[in-house]
Order: sequence, then structure tokens, then C-alpha cells
Amino acid sequence: MKVLLAFCALLCASAASAQVVLYVDLGDAYTRSDALAGLLRQVDEELGRIRDEYQPREQALRADLAALRTSRMSEEAKQTRRVEIARELQKLAQAREAAQELLAQANARAIAQVDAALRSIKEQVRAEARAVALLDAQETLYLRRGGSFDRTDEVYRRLNEQLPEVVLRVHRRPAAAS
Repeated sequence: MKVLLAFCALLCASAASAQVVLYVDLGDAYTRSDALAGLLRQVDEELGRIRDEYQPREQALRADLAALRTSRMSEEAKQTRRVEIARELQKLAQAREAAQELLAQANARAIAQVDAALRSIKEQVRAEARAVALLDAQETLYLRRGGSFDRTDEVYRRLNEQLPEVVLRVHRRPAAAS
């Protein structure tokens, strides 16, 4: 409701002073921004690396667990091995979660770079057009699209010029000794 009231106030102010309110629609940011598209590829690659690092050992442990059903080991030895496998699986799950958390942190840092560039670009576009405001369609309750008020293409063009790429920097923890 506050956004709608602010929008109405801006419209009234712009009508009274013959100033313009512009808008930008950043809903397609991951396809139209070179930096974000590249970041998405990097995140996918890192998720694949994490999967490839942990999945084979997890599958092997699960196979060992299944093999215990038909094993000729004593029940006591089987139970001891089940506990060992469960502990190893838990350690692997914790390590995988830690790796995914580091990836999430790196992703957040990279997105923050893009957000900072976008804020600056949006302000430049607004100032150059001498507009009262440059509204983001993703943050506004009602916005009539189209016409000469749309600056979406200009913002994406500048973003791709100023920030063509962000690099995903995952700060990996040293591997624990097994």
C-alpha cells in the first residue's frame, strides 16, 4: 500500500511540475544481464562439482549398507558396520551442506555486485532523463507498461557494458582429515 501511495504521490508531483516518472522492468535479469547469466552458469557448475565430489562416496556407502543384508557377518558385526556407515553418511551430508553454504555465500556476494551496479545505473538513467523517479516494475504494485517511459533496454545495455561478468569466489574450507 505504501508503494502505491508513493507512486500516486510521484504521479501527482510529476503532473504538477511536468516532470516524468520512468520505469524499468528487471524481471528478466538472469537472461538479459551477461553478468547474471554467467553467474548462473558458474553456480550450476559449482553445484555439479559438489555433487560429483560427494555422490560417489555416498552411493558406495549405501551399497555397503544394502550388502549387509545378505552378508555372512555376525549380527553384532553387521550392527557395528551399520553404525560406522551411518556416521560416515552423516559426515558426508554435513560436508556437502557446508560446501553448499559456501556457494550460497559466494553467490550472494556476486549478486550484491550486480545490485550495486544496477542501483548506480538506474540513478544515472533517472538523472540524465531529469525524471522525478525511475520505478522498478518488480517493486511497484501497479505500473502501466509501454511507451517512452520504459528504460529497461537502456539499463540492461549499460549493465552489460559496465559489468559484463561477475566471478563466483567460493572460499572453500580445508578438507578434514579422514
